[in-house]
Amino acid sequence: MSIYNTTIKPKNELKPYKTISSYNNFLKQLVVGQGYETVAQQKIKALHSDVKEIISNDTNSYDFITLPSEITYEVKFDSLCLRTGFFFIEIFGYGKKSGLSVTKAQFYIICDGKYYFLIETIKLKQLVQKCNVKKTKDGSTIGFMLNRFKLIKNSLVI
Repeated sequence: MSIYNTTIKPKNELKPYKTISSYNNFLKQLVVGQGYETVAQQKIKALHSDVKEIISNDTNSYDFITLPSEITYEVKFDSLCLRTGFFFIEIFGYGKKSGLSVTKAQFYIICDGKYYFLIETIKLKQLVQKCNVKKTKDGSTIGFMLNRFKLIKNSLVI
């Protein structure tokens, strides 16, 4: 089965709503996330000596691609996991499918602010199938709550 055909079905349907303040918060977090994306790119280049070029992508398909191998990566940052013990794996945001539901990335890199965890997207989709689904406080985003230690056990620290 292709990872592109894997459908994420949350245990319960939640309907998010969009607010200006939540969208402004998203834009602020985007800038922070881009810094972690840059570091993730450097780590992938150090991990794979055959990488000649890395090209960023500004769509929801993936964050960057390595050349010549054409491997795609999605990078996510979640500092709250250090306090909660769970990574928030987004599947729905601002009224439409997002994150893990729409990615075409072959790998996810999830950062807790200190460590970068590399995991195949198909493996991540399998891990979240039994996770609880939660809505963010502002109601704008829905995601799976993945136990931090479960991710650590099933990923490579880069």
